[in-house]
Amino acid sequence: REQIAPFDVEFASADIDLDFTHMRDHMSRILTGQTSLFSMSSSNAVVRMLGAGGPRVLHYKVDSKKDLEKQLKAVCEAIIMALTKAAVE
Repeated sequence: REQIAPFDVEFASADIDLDFTHMRDHMSRILTGQTSLFSMSSSNAVVRMLGAGGPRVLHYKVDSKKDLEKQLKAVCEAIIMALTKAAVE
């Protein structure tokens, strides 16, 4: 921790993803023939898919400093356990 503290670096980053998973059901109905692309009613597959909305935008905030500290802590604990086992044996 002390080694990375002097650096004034932004370890957090924003990540944006598009989620199309909710549109999977509509596509499977189209491909299996359960709904028609060419019907002129509210059961039209394209109308239903557009009505469900487009892809969802997912925002993630990733903090690399926290991830680095978790890994550092795990390695330190593993070293302490290994040295303790060696001392006991």
